[in-house]
Amino acid sequence: MNCKQGDLALVIHDGLSIKAGAVVVCLEFVGQATSRDWQVFNDVWAVEYRGSDRSPNGWWWGLPDSYLRPIRDNDGDDEMLRIAGLPNKQPEVVL
Repeated sequence: MNCKQGDLALVIHDGLSIKAGAVVVCLEFVGQATSRDWQVFNDVWAVEYRGSDRSPNGWWWGLPDSYLRPIRDNDGDDEMLRIAGLPNKQPEVVL
């Protein structure tokens, strides 16, 4: 799982109504959900999009966790440092 309840998240894959690049709030983990065209998705979050948890037709906004990347400030490892490695620190030279 990428997201936690309350996370701001960046949409990285187009949903049915929400396009990649949008920012949403993860409101509640739903689990499995069926789309308007009867596709079944797992690990779905109910999300707030553009200030609402409902689309104009009254359906709640939902996106699979795999379509989302959380935007959060945490104390965890920096992903780029993990990928690229820690910078080489040169020993201090005192003259």
